[in-house]
This record gives sequence, structure tokens and C-alpha cells, in this order.
Amino acid sequence: MAITRFLDNMVNFLDKGNYSTKSVDKFNKKIMRLFLDVCSETEGNLNCFEHVEYSKVSNSFSRGKLPKIGFKLKEEDILISEILKIMENMEEIPNEVKVYYPEITYAEFRAALRMATILLTLYEDEIKIAG
Repeated sequence: MAITRFLDNMVNFLDKGNYSTKSVDKFNKKIMRLFLDVCSETEGNLNCFEHVEYSKVSNSFSRGKLPKIGFKLKEEDILISEILKIMENMEEIPNEVKVYYPEITYAEFRAALRMATILLTLYEDEIKIAG
């Protein structure tokens, strides 16, 4: 099953903890291909594939001093989890969400964003990339 391969590959890569520029680049190609295998090649998923990668971020505003690897924007030094962290502090539920889910509370909206943020950060790691 594709989802199991995706998750197994993520865990196995992070468990090794010995990252090189070459190993991160190779892993990015593999995991992003698995992303499409799991999620299908819809317009939104292809847009994600085009703009997101699993790579190194030098200037994470997260707490650590070392660079991180994780899902990030291809053309920016920004982790996807950091965008979600900022969204967690939105003062109200976006209209698009309210229209689709009029019953959702602000606390529930923030809880959903928090869960998504945490799930993404589970696939991040501080690194010292050798070569």
C-alpha cells in the first residue's frame, strides 16, 4: 500500500539521522514521487509537487540553532510547518472555512491547525549536513 511505503520511508530516513546533501536530495525525489502515488495527480497535488520539497532550511525561525530538514517551499527557505504555526495565531476562522463548516468553533479550528503543524514537525530534524 502506497501510504505505508510513504510513512515507512519517512521513518527509515529520519531514523538513520546521518544526512548528506546527496542523501537528502535523493530522498526528496523518492518521497515526493511517493506523495503523488499516495494522493494521485490532481491539480492541487501537482501544484504541491511543483512547489514543495523535502530539503534543508538554513534559517528556520524554530527554536534550534542548526539547520533543519523538512517539507519546505522549493523556492524559499521556509518550512511548511512554520506557515502553519503562523496560521495558528489567526484571530478568526477564514471565511472559506466558515462557509464550508459553519458549525466549527474557533477552538476547533485552532486545534486542527495545531495537529497539522505537529504532524509536519514530526518529519523534521535538526541537521549537520556533511558534504
